[in-house]
Amino acid sequence: MNNSNNREETCMVEILKEIQEMPKEYWPNLLAIIRVFRESVTIKQELLTYSQKELDKQEQEILNQQHQALKQLTKE
Repeated sequence: MNNSNNREETCMVEILKEIQEMPKEYWPNLLAIIRVFRESVTIKQELLTYSQKELDKQEQEILNQQHQALKQLTKE
């Protein structure tokens, strides 16, 4: 478990370094991307109970949100 904690801490430090190196005007877009990503990976478990058609629709909506967030980030 200690190895897992070290890996998590290392990842967190690297994430924070990347954020600090990014111009602050991009932070709101990055935050939107992070939130969409979190939602996309955590919602998978909930969607397992849905039919495949509903699952595909949900995943498409998530992909559209990610696309829009990335579009905003590259727009500026």
